[in-house]
Amino acid sequence: MKLSEKKLSVLRALATKKGRRKYNSFLASGVRVIDEVMKAGLQIQYLASARSELTVPGCEFLETLKGQDIFEISAKDVARIDKAQSSQGIIAVILTPQPRITPETLKSSAILALDNVSDPSNLGAIFRSALAFGFGDILLSGDCAELYSPKVIRASAGAIFHLNALSDISLDEELSRLKSRHYRIYGTDKVGTDIEKLRTGNSKLCLVIGNEARGISPAVTAWCDKVIRIPMSDRCESLSAPVAAGIVMYEFSKRAPIGSNGRNIGRHKS
Repeated sequence: MKLSEKKLSVLRALATKKGRRKYNSFLASGVRVIDEVMKAGLQIQYLASARSELTVPGCEFLETLKGQDIFEISAKDVARIDKAQSSQGIIAVILTPQPRITPETLKSSAILALDNVSDPSNLGAIFRSALAFGFGDILLSGDCAELYSPKVIRASAGAIFHLNALSDISLDEELSRLKSRHYRIYGTDKVGTDIEKLRTGNSKLCLVIGNEARGISPAVTAWCDKVIRIPMSDRCESLSAPVAAGIVMYEFSKRAPIGSNGRNIGRHKS
């Protein structure tokens, strides 16, 4: 069944931030990412496929989709929509999900807060590590990269669909709220306590990761109970935000086992 011009215009619009906001939807491209969408239970509105662009995995995947509306589009349209050429001939239109949490309902013992992480590829990579190491609730300041941009989704390898993320959060206000609920706030910087020497005790924690170039803002740093650093060779000035975030989250996960749902870390003394 060929895609109508109306649906095609929507598909093209969803390649832009303005279009994603207008239609409250976003695009997922390629077998792996669309499969993660389905596992997460998100609503697929319809799929578009270019037969001439389908890979073998793409063809096999389409055969497994029962009850989904699948429309045909041209290879030219796929190229215009999927700039990264990662679609394997399949693009899905997904209804943007409502957040499963609010600031008032945050209950994780391990929360990740992102302060102006503006590079979408970095943001997606951080999401991937967050899922791996049990940080399932994530707060994003208003100047972070767009949550459901194609680059974020692609870099997260679908991890984004299994996390509870809240965008456009005032971290200054939210960290104040978490402090009143007895969370310990840990910031990251080039100077501070070595993560290897840190003792977290039984406290609930919020880990703050800052901007790729400038780090954590002074207003957010003021809320931190402790600033931590990753010890490394003096031949290296700094690590990228995703690498640093992954190392620190891993170090925290070593101090307490990841819960069976892969999200909430139960705390215990190290």
